[in-house]
Amino acid sequence: MKRVFLVLVMGLLGINVAFGDSSNFVDDTKGNFFAGLSAGKSITTGRNNVGIGQYAGYGLTTGSRNVLIGNGAGFSLTTESDMLYITTGVAGNYGISGSFRLGTFSFTGALDIEGDVKITGTLYGDTISDQLSYSLAAEMFDIDQSISALYVWMTPSDAGTEVDLSPHALDLTYTDASNFSTSDLVQQGSLWALDFDGVNDYLFTADDADWSFDGSSDAAVSIGGWIEVVAHTDSQGVIDKYTASGTPQREWAIFLDSAEKLTFALFDEADDKITTNKTTAALDAGWHFVVHTYDGTAGATALTEANALWYVDGASVADTNADDGDFTNMVGGTSIVHVGCLDFGVLGNYFQGNMGMLFVANSEWSADNVWQAYLTTRGLLGE
Repeated sequence: MKRVFLVLVMGLLGINVAFGDSSNFVDDTKGNFFAGLSAGKSITTGRNNVGIGQYAGYGLTTGSRNVLIGNGAGFSLTTESDMLYITTGVAGNYGISGSFRLGTFSFTGALDIEGDVKITGTLYGDTISDQLSYSLAAEMFDIDQSISALYVWMTPSDAGTEVDLSPHALDLTYTDASNFSTSDLVQQGSLWALDFDGVNDYLFTADDADWSFDGSSDAAVSIGGWIEVVAHTDSQGVIDKYTASGTPQREWAIFLDSAEKLTFALFDEADDKITTNKTTAALDAGWHFVVHTYDGTAGATALTEANALWYVDGASVADTNADDGDFTNMVGGTSIVHVGCLDFGVLGNYFQGNMGMLFVANSEWSADNVWQAYLTTRGLLGE
């Protein structure tokens, strides 16, 4: 009885009312109210419309001052001149001027909005994340064209290939024995990151001259990227060209020690000597942009502060150098390169957490280079 009375009153006021299936509902510019499964099904034009319910505004394509709330609200709407509020639903294409409010919402097709768009969360998606990853690679080369390896983690899969975005084609292979899958391609902020499980996930690539910086006086190199630090009871490999098992081929390694201190190690295979440069303070849990620079100085002072530096989040940090006797210089060998593990006699020390962009450059980066790279990449991983 109440529904009949409401319909009668609204009808007397010149307002069309429909509940349920409104397939015979006709166009009217005075104002329409519809609620139900297919509410507003046959309406195509009008103004001052209110639609509440599944497929609310089902056939509505043009009009003004419409309020459409519900599952599929504004389903066919293509032109709207005032306020459009959508809570949840699936809708088609929109050409909208004025204010546009979105709650939980998904759609297929083009979204064309005239005016300002404010986003309080993170803008991401497969296509835009791919585009930003490639753009980031280009900006890194603007900083230093000597970059010999650059990875942004776009194609994880067992036995798959991660393409090196530098011109050196030092592609990495995802280990078949791990459990890498497309789910390890993590949407981190607006970019892709790679999820390492700390159990058996790692990548590798064959020996290449671009990975070695040996000689009577070692060559300069800078290595860095974004890593997510997760507390662990053991060391965690980031990237290395270091094989201690079998016939040793030990050159260099970057890893987190068991106290989450960053460590860079150089090995002199000919003299069986090692030199290391370790951050004095441990890294806090979470994302950090880390870079180690080395000017190529050989001998016992190779990794002293005058020749090698650690940077964390754009700034140089205190570090400690340790020599194992009479280190002469790193000796180039045939070790493969590992990402995400170490081979200190047996393959292990797997990285746990996510890893963002990773690079190797054949030059000693200045503090300005590091700062520029940090600002270029900061925030894109949602850190």
